[in-house]
Amino acid sequence: MNDKSLRDLIKSKKASPESLTREQKTQYEALKKTVEQFKGRDMNDVMSEIDRLKQNREVMAKLKGKELDTFTGNLKPVLNDQQRKKLDDIVKYLRQG
Repeated sequence: MNDKSLRDLIKSKKASPESLTREQKTQYEALKKTVEQFKGRDMNDVMSEIDRLKQNREVMAKLKGKELDTFTGNLKPVLNDQQRKKLDDIVKYLRQG
């Protein structure tokens, strides 16, 4: 099962700590940490944090690479349609520089 992407494992609902590669575990833990960080915050608060991060050149350099595509690709399968649309809007906003 380790040859599947984290997204595939989540989609198939067969993801468990034992079935993930080291890289997938790292991605999962990062995603889990991010979710906890923003849990219960309203959209204005989240967008303020995104604006703050957008001012950080190091963060923006990473976002212009494949890391953002990988992150969103792993995240989208667990989101509903409205959440996916909002994520797409945020990514578009971030890439405007």
